[in-house]
Amino acid sequence: MPFPDPASAEAVSAMLKDAAATDYSRRALRALGGTLHSDDSILIAALDEAAAVRHAKSFSHLYLAALLAGRRIPARVLEWGAALLPERMLIVHTALRLEGNVAEALAAAVRSGRMGYEREATAIVAAWLDYDCRGVPAPPDFLALTRGICREVMRTGLPLVRSFLCLAAKLSGDPVVAKILNADIGRDRALDGILSEVRRCAERPDWENAIPAHPVAGAILGGGATLKRALPKAGRNDPCPCGSGRKFKQCCEGKTSAGDQYQVEGVVVSEAAAHPELLLTSQRVHEMRSYELYALNPQLLLPQLAGEVAIRLARFREISRAIEVLQAFNPAQLSANALDEIVFEFYQAKDAGALRWLVAWAPDSVSLSFDMEVLLANPSERMQMLQSRARDAFEADRSGDPSASVMFCDIGHAAVVADPALGILIARGVLPVSGWINQPTLLEDIEDARDLLGLDDNEPGYEITEAADQATIDQERHAIDLEKVRAETTSRVTQRDAEIQRLRAQIDARQETLAKREDGTETPNPVPRDESTAPDPATRDLSETRELRDHLRRLKENLKVEHEERNRALRDLRAARDQLRRAARETPEPPAPETSASTQADDDDSSGIGVEWERQPLRIPDYTAAFRESLRKHPRPASAAALAAAGRLAGGDPSIWKTVRALKLRPGTLRVRIAGDYRLLFETGPADSLRLVDFILRRDLDRWLA
Repeated sequence: MPFPDPASAEAVSAMLKDAAATDYSRRALRALGGTLHSDDSILIAALDEAAAVRHAKSFSHLYLAALLAGRRIPARVLEWGAALLPERMLIVHTALRLEGNVAEALAAAVRSGRMGYEREATAIVAAWLDYDCRGVPAPPDFLALTRGICREVMRTGLPLVRSFLCLAAKLSGDPVVAKILNADIGRDRALDGILSEVRRCAERPDWENAIPAHPVAGAILGGGATLKRALPKAGRNDPCPCGSGRKFKQCCEGKTSAGDQYQVEGVVVSEAAAHPELLLTSQRVHEMRSYELYALNPQLLLPQLAGEVAIRLARFREISRAIEVLQAFNPAQLSANALDEIVFEFYQAKDAGALRWLVAWAPDSVSLSFDMEVLLANPSERMQMLQSRARDAFEADRSGDPSASVMFCDIGHAAVVADPALGILIARGVLPVSGWINQPTLLEDIEDARDLLGLDDNEPGYEITEAADQATIDQERHAIDLEKVRAETTSRVTQRDAEIQRLRAQIDARQETLAKREDGTETPNPVPRDESTAPDPATRDLSETRELRDHLRRLKENLKVEHEERNRALRDLRAARDQLRRAARETPEPPAPETSASTQADDDDSSGIGVEWERQPLRIPDYTAAFRESLRKHPRPASAAALAAAGRLAGGDPSIWKTVRALKLRPGTLRVRIAGDYRLLFETGPADSLRLVDFILRRDLDRWLA
């Protein structure tokens, strides 16, 4: 930051240097507080400078040292500084001691997206404490922000963060927040005790006890964890560790491992601080906070990690820094999955300028969805695009194209982007025809738009989807009933055929016996021993012949009845088959949208070979640790859909087994599409077992296979 007074600039630089050299402990920070410049404007300028360059150590130490020294600090420093504090509870301990509108500054920090869910929840609670202490009602936009954060936490599945946000529900008294968190704040007595303790943390004078009494090495840079070296330590004349046989100075000195596996331990955080880019791993990238990612030098990043760094920066809404990372590489050096993720994060940030830059930077690698195109269009063109898309969707629906449901869903997403209020109405209208796979994400857009507009939570869209779900269930039950009727009528026809064959055999035997009797060729029955009581042979023969003819007549009558019953069973069977065919034509299978453009790429991960779906046995599910962890990580609607699909697979439901495919690169693993962009991976084993391997996004499938 330029200063008109060179002395002021020198004072700011000196304070930042002293703060960076100070240990993170109570005694060291108190000593630093005694050396701070006496001019508050110089101190605040130093805090602003440290926050602007994302230097977490300098900002945190200056901020805490000034508070320990009783200096006056404006609340606005938290807009950038809240993300830089070493511990999230320091937000609660220190925020109410600042001057000015603390809640507004914390709201700006949350909207920046740089803090992550845990710190965002802490900042939200601290802001509500500020409103409560001042006795000022929260503005509607802050209430909408609270609802949005609560929804994101519930979709992501973070139980500890959700428990902390229940304090915000208690402080706000908003029934919508309580409903989102599924919290009974009126009866939860434990919540009252937690809230009292949090109040004491925010107001008690001995807040400095939250700062460690003794220095903690690497507390801000990463907790002192041990990293792993790309190459082991070796002298310049030692054999190179890569195994080439040459000397280290002639081979890999000054280079990093191309695979970046870091198998040799021995480098601590303090050693890696100078050039952390050379010691990065994919796991470390996902653990780093926003300011750590911001401090990385794009020129020193390995190409295989550049995409992940850019994704994480975009997720923390450090869009300009993510673009700087991308500019250091060519689009061909990044994977297609990484580019898709970056496009999605730029869109989530609603940064049209960044999206335009990305399209110009990688025109052959970046493809935009319809709602992204609407975001990039001028406001005057957006309605025309929606109308054109609606006409295409109606034509597709009229022609029976299964992609129509995806097109209707795209209209709902794009309408919410173009105009939240109008978008809610349009999205509601397309909900019934958008398909059960797309409905959960469309409902999320409606919820976010309602929060943005400060509306209540009585969303009729839920009634629409519940009615659609019930209709789907009814259709499936109807299909099951028709299948049951078909099976019963088939059994009836089979039984009648067997009975007809038996009767015909009896009739043929009786007719042959009667013909022999009438021709006189049949051997007479033996004469009874008691000849005095035996009937006359002629009379006996006539009686037996009459009885034989009566029996033959009864057999023919029974045969006629069996024929009539068989014909009725055949008519019932034909009717059941016709109904099943009509139901199959009128009710497309749930995964029908796979023929659309957005899912054609899904064919790349499967062999196209299905499995035997008609007679799947009952299976016992086995939930792996990876599957359980994925359920917690992914949004709740998608995880619920995965569990429901697992139950249908275990029960042998033919309608879902029809859509199962084997993976090309791992034929023993099967996959089924869940909630649009998700894939449920599973394996079948002996004893009719069903092993649920994982539950991932489609864009992560290639990485998972690798």
